[in-house]
Amino acid sequence: MNATKSLDDLEADNWDALYRCRHDSEHRHSVLALLKQLLRNPDLKVLHRAMNAAGRIRGAFDATNALAELVPLVAKHVSSDDELIRRVAIGSLHCIGSHDTECAVPALIGACDDETLLDAALLALVDIANGSPTAVQCFHRFSSHSNGKIRRIAIRGLGMSNAADNASIAVITAATNDRNKSVREMAGKVLAKIQAQP
Repeated sequence: MNATKSLDDLEADNWDALYRCRHDSEHRHSVLALLKQLLRNPDLKVLHRAMNAAGRIRGAFDATNALAELVPLVAKHVSSDDELIRRVAIGSLHCIGSHDTECAVPALIGACDDETLLDAALLALVDIANGSPTAVQCFHRFSSHSNGKIRRIAIRGLGMSNAADNASIAVITAATNDRNKSVREMAGKVLAKIQAQP
């Protein structure tokens, strides 16, 4: 298999081959098989393009959850030695990680330990965690970060997780007095949302 040629075919005509997956199950099967191979390729350029392709087709597989098979292949690259590959893996997980949160959430939490990846990993976690207890603990941890943007994302994560436990309510309540206006505003919205729940 020529990986570059295969990726060129997937990317041609504004990614038409990927969008065809939505309505052509036979085509979807062949694309998934190809992406599984490409995501195992050691060439960093191939990996970069393959993870981009996996992220781009997120909507094509919502009904079938077929992307769950790709999540572990992408997640392992979050710990790559190459920073660009780590960033692309996080971006791809942001798009497809909800198809296998048991695999994606720990990978993204681990990426949060790298300050250069923190904001992207935390944002991805907010969107895919779906109330994961380990993600909620991660949001608690970063709600007191020195950077206001990170604190705001963490508070937003608690809101997206509908974290109504006592520890989360205490973190959110404390954030309503944060020194950063956008953190205070986010905390106020999240607290109101949680308090409005039955």
